[in-house]
Amino acid sequence: MEQLRQLRIGVRLTVAFAVVLLLLAGLGGFGMYQTSRANAYARDLGNNWLPSVKVLGDMRASLNRARRASLQALLESNPEARVVHQKKHQEETEQVLPKLIAIYEPMIASAEERSAYEKFRSSLEQLLALKKRQMQLAMGSDSDVEAGRKLALGDAAKAFAEVASASQKDIDINVTGAENSTLASERSYQQALTVFGGVIAVALLTGAVLAVVVTRSITHPLVISVAVAEAVAEGDLTTQFDIQGRDEPADLLRALQHMNERLVDIVGQVRLSSDSIATGSAEIAT
Repeated sequence: MEQLRQLRIGVRLTVAFAVVLLLLAGLGGFGMYQTSRANAYARDLGNNWLPSVKVLGDMRASLNRARRASLQALLESNPEARVVHQKKHQEETEQVLPKLIAIYEPMIASAEERSAYEKFRSSLEQLLALKKRQMQLAMGSDSDVEAGRKLALGDAAKAFAEVASASQKDIDINVTGAENSTLASERSYQQALTVFGGVIAVALLTGAVLAVVVTRSITHPLVISVAVAEAVAEGDLTTQFDIQGRDEPADLLRALQHMNERLVDIVGQVRLSSDSIATGSAEIAT
């Protein structure tokens, strides 16, 4: 309290408001930071992990359609029907699949995902080479078709299983990334709630303490000033009071003290004059 009394009231109030405003600014700044983090997690989830899972799923669907077309071409006895399946196979492997790969590659977000994707591409290239050979055999003679069937059930089937396994690994990585992003967003939310609650509590407590301390530092000397003024009004010029600080109420107390001292001097002079008059009157009377 005494330290506060060394400051002028304007400075005191400015400091008190500045502290509260700084707490509010800190709360707002932290809120903006946490909001940006939550937005980053949501953006990562919506723009990377989930789209990656979708594109990888579309790749697997395209490969399944191409595989069905290649197998149906081997089973068809009608040459025209074989041509239809051949075109379907070419559409999936030469148009749909390359477009999906071009969409997915920019979304690779980690070294682990890059490694899994490289394995997938390596297996995919082997599979496509075998499928191309399989389709060539399907469009040939009966002996070629039989060789194509053996290829489809042998090396091509094995290569397809490897591609499916590699793509599933890539999907699992992206699903895990999506789950981690969701968990991080939840942790950020819980952390924000905790910090917000703590800062609000500190702000309320600090505001209450500042309100009480600053108010008392102003009102207490004013109460003394009122008491001194009332004592003087009652004619009591003997009131003693201690003056502390350099603020406006301290200046007021000093002014009252000076006024009190002047009144004591004036009253003393009046009494002295009255005594002199009384003494002179007595001498005249004798």
